[in-house]
Amino acid sequence: MNNLLYKRRWKIFCELLQHERNCCLLSQDEVAQKSGIRQDVISKIEKGKRRIDVIELVFYCEAMNYSLVEFAEKMEGVLAGHGVWERPKKKRFKQIK
Repeated sequence: MNNLLYKRRWKIFCELLQHERNCCLLSQDEVAQKSGIRQDVISKIEKGKRRIDVIELVFYCEAMNYSLVEFAEKMEGVLAGHGVWERPKKKRFKQIK
């Protein structure tokens, strides 16, 4: 894994979480109440000092009234805009029924 690329993507991801929370006019306390994730954990995640697992990300997104897919698409766009992501040309997964 390219460590520099990883760090750039991680920094952008954390900044996007904080940016989107602010755009939703939510404080960290409000996200904590809605998501069940402690405020100090949210602070550490947004500062890049703690990783977030996918289930926590689902709860975080729900607190901001986003679906995980909406956030992921926004993330792809931001990463591509920073030149650290190239969108796949073909979808590989089939819809689960």
